[in-house]
Formats: sequence, structure tokens, C-alpha cells
Amino acid sequence: MADPFHHPGQDADETWRATLVTRFGTVRPFLKLLVKVVDFGAPPEGVPRCWPR
Repeated sequence: MADPFHHPGQDADETWRATLVTRFGTVRPFLKLLVKVVDFGAPPEGVPRCWPR
């Protein structure tokens, strides 16, 4: 069974992800606006998809 937890120093992208986390606070206020303006083609919350991937 694969280990589902991240261990420091194990991943080459660890630095990139750490930087991304620090920028989330800047992006977060825009997320609600983004999903109102851009049509991602997703069904409403709780509605199952009815087309194949």
C-alpha cells in the first residue's frame, strides 16, 4: 500500500508547493468571482455528472 502522506524532502516539487501555499491568500478573494464569470461547464454542487470524461 502506498504511503498517502507527504514527507519533507521526498518530493522534487516541494519548494514549488510551499510557495504556492503562501500565495493562496492573495488569490482566494478572487475565486468566487472567477467561478461566477467563467463557465467551467461543471454541474451544480451535488449534481452528478452525466457525460463521460
